[in-house]
Amino acid sequence: MEPFPVAPMSSTPQVPANPQVSRQGLPFRMNRVVAEMKRLKAHHEPEAVHDLRVALRHCRSLAKAMAEVDPHPAWRALRKTSRKLFRQLGALRDAQVLAGWVTNLGFADSSLKAALCEALAEREHEARKNAAAALASFDGPRWSDLRRVLRKRRRLVPPDSLAARSLTLECYEKACALHEKARRSRSAASWHALRMGIKLFRYTLEGLLPQRHAEWGDELRSLQDLLGEVHDFDQLALLLKEKRNAGDDASYAQWRETIQRERSARLRAYRQATRGKHGPWQRWRAGLPQKSQLAAAGLARLNATAAALDPQPQNTRDVEKLALALFDALGTAGVSPLFRDRRTRLTLRAAARLHNIGRSEGKKARHKKARKMIARLVPPPGWFSATLEEVAWIARFHRGPEPAEASGRFGSLLPERRECVLALAGVIRLARALRRTSVSTDVALEAELSFDGIVLRAPGLADTGANAARVAAGKHLLEKVLGRVLLIKPVPGEAAPSAQPLLAPLAG
Repeated sequence: MEPFPVAPMSSTPQVPANPQVSRQGLPFRMNRVVAEMKRLKAHHEPEAVHDLRVALRHCRSLAKAMAEVDPHPAWRALRKTSRKLFRQLGALRDAQVLAGWVTNLGFADSSLKAALCEALAEREHEARKNAAAALASFDGPRWSDLRRVLRKRRRLVPPDSLAARSLTLECYEKACALHEKARRSRSAASWHALRMGIKLFRYTLEGLLPQRHAEWGDELRSLQDLLGEVHDFDQLALLLKEKRNAGDDASYAQWRETIQRERSARLRAYRQATRGKHGPWQRWRAGLPQKSQLAAAGLARLNATAAALDPQPQNTRDVEKLALALFDALGTAGVSPLFRDRRTRLTLRAAARLHNIGRSEGKKARHKKARKMIARLVPPPGWFSATLEEVAWIARFHRGPEPAEASGRFGSLLPERRECVLALAGVIRLARALRRTSVSTDVALEAELSFDGIVLRAPGLADTGANAARVAAGKHLLEKVLGRVLLIKPVPGEAAPSAQPLLAPLAG
């Protein structure tokens, strides 16, 4: 393959925000990568370098966001497959852009300018060879295989859904933190990190919230371009310092002053564009989930993870319904303040949805695998890491031997947190047992305190020996935590083979 031609200086192409293109999704972007590679091989157009890199960045940004929800190895494989080509194209593009700045900054020919041009020509020549080699070694068949796999997995987070908003908010928060850090430190590294954060936010926004991208895309691109030129001048300043001895002091001072002036002008423009209480950062935040929506958005994101990993989604949904019905019934009966707390109920919902994901790695010790998988998840915005830790432990104890008192890592939790985990794990254990006895998931359970303990009325419960054994095992942990006996009876009026209370507590 012939090397790429030297590119003249040109500004970053302004691609108009196009919601129709954004709606094409990941398959469209991955196909675009293949098309841009063919274009680059056939014509060696300088702008094709930029266009291919943009197409790759779209795919890589979306893969990074989706990997937060779906741990399928194909997302990481996409980034790994494209990493070498993406980096080599970036090195080539940087050399081309810097060469253009040297040519177009307006200085007369001098020995220093000649030295800069020569250094950049060598850098570009090397970068063109490396990019050509990376393009030739790109694994096209692997890319096609990944496109087929990820086409379906992308549907786990539909555009503009609650889960998509949660992922985008996380990306925004990271970029906003970089914005605040750059304002304080003002170092070249912090401004460059901010530029990369804005890029990731912009491409994630385009892939997940295309309607918002139609509103904010142009503004984000403008800020990205300003910081991109700041980075260009930082790199040019470093090169100038390397070649200082190639010219006289007056020429060096003139170059340095010009570079600093141009850089400062871009930073002033960025600060001006983002200043005030009603600047773009504030407006973007207002267009993403607010405090009252964070719980639901985070739960939707966790639900997407469950959908990605749970091989028995219908069973999990049935258990979730029964667990929530049991929680509400115990709360209405006044069994414990724990069952009246809204945040605790949210923790139960998350645990009920995720408790079965360990099955994706096999049946053996699936509850232990579930805990480890949940512990690796990134807490959604508005969720505490401690909450997700509790969810992980609830999944760990939803089946299998009951935990010994204060044992191992579980014992490091505060007593009140251990009690909460065991109570909710007990609720899920009982819900799983009730599901296996054909108790209806569409009718609310009823509970009341009695002299004997807690009476729970379960619609559809049949009085059989097998059901008695299942429920006795399922309710034991909850009885232990509450310090009360659970008496489970059918709903009055339903046909039952015996008028005696069903499934009365067993000894022990």
